[in-house]
Amino acid sequence: MQQPDSLSPIRPGTPQSPPAPAVRHGVSSLLAARLREGFEDRRGNCCQSEIFDDDPAGGHAQCRIHPSAGYAGDDEISKIKNLLAWVHNTIRHDGSSYNPEEKNAIALYEICKKEDRGVNCRMMAQMLNECYLAMGFKSRYVTCLPKSYINDCHVINVVYSNTLDKWLWVDPTWNAYVMDDKGNLLSISEVRDRLKKSEFVTVNEDANWNHKTPCTNDYYLDYYMSKNLYYLQCSDCSGFNNETYVEGKRRPVYITLSPTGEPYDKRWSTSNESWFWASPYK
Repeated sequence: MQQPDSLSPIRPGTPQSPPAPAVRHGVSSLLAARLREGFEDRRGNCCQSEIFDDDPAGGHAQCRIHPSAGYAGDDEISKIKNLLAWVHNTIRHDGSSYNPEEKNAIALYEICKKEDRGVNCRMMAQMLNECYLAMGFKSRYVTCLPKSYINDCHVINVVYSNTLDKWLWVDPTWNAYVMDDKGNLLSISEVRDRLKKSEFVTVNEDANWNHKTPCTNDYYLDYYMSKNLYYLQCSDCSGFNNETYVEGKRRPVYITLSPTGEPYDKRWSTSNESWFWASPYK
């Protein structure tokens, strides 16, 4: 997205033609270095690991790796799936948990291990987002909202695949991605369109909640996510510590993809789906 001083409200039906939403992606060099060590071995394969150890000399969290053959993969799609699985397997979901003050991958990992706790879907998406960014992927977290918000929404991620030239649906809470009848991974907009047309969609067989409850198409796609795909909201920047409040730090601006004529609010709303999901490389 543009810098905040040049942003202006985007509303359905307005003649404004905003530039493509090239969401700014970034991650601290410290986190990038450490996550690269923690998530990849020398062959570029993803690893299963307890990635953070205390570093007495530097006073920082430091990575260690324990490679697992089950997480190996050299192609782009395998790495996308492996990082999704790593976050899902490392941090459990707890929708009733409080959000810590520091909302970055290192802090979230540490508080979950220290307090033997989980985090909600938003924090899981924050962690996966930073992991993808650290590995060089373009990634965003997406708040999926129903038409009438009562007490529930869901936050997932999209990660850009150069192989498929689109943003892919990935959900760390459920270790879920969505496919068509040929096994092709789908974007959020493709899933929405297929659900509206009653076309075939399915989640991966190993999708689950906390390794306790299988993720079924009937519940996850036909019920839960169907109601939560009316409005889609992303921040205009995607980076390390994106939602941690720091005095003097520019806060993210949230843009909502809304149905034509039904803006989510009177500030930052668009019905231009092509603009919202534009390639980060164009």
